[in-house]
Amino acid sequence: MTHPIDQLLAPVARHCHRAADEILDLREAVLRRSDPGDCLCCYFKIFDVAKAKDPTPLQQLRHWLEENLVVVARDGQAREIERLPVSLHQEDMESFCREVMAEFQTNRNYGGALIELSLRFNETLPA
Repeated sequence: MTHPIDQLLAPVARHCHRAADEILDLREAVLRRSDPGDCLCCYFKIFDVAKAKDPTPLQQLRHWLEENLVVVARDGQAREIERLPVSLHQEDMESFCREVMAEFQTNRNYGGALIELSLRFNETLPA
């Protein structure tokens, strides 16, 4: 049985053959559920290759990542305090991270507490 990620990556691989390593790394990270940060790093590297031609083949992959990854905020005692959906409208990983941090700095009030942000797979992601 194939994983949905394989169906999403097939058109991306045909369109972005120069990003083959990143496509394989993204696939492995999804299948192992090992590192959602690697998934996004790979996505942005693939996007960088695709945008020179046409990023349209990445739309379904982008949508899948946005549905299956979340940013989790934890307080100083490692308690989860919020989950924020991932939105991939940025051009690179640094812009994504800066935007997420700015969202918490300007639009949240946790009383000056130290907040740790991390990426996670949604629990509803099929195995």
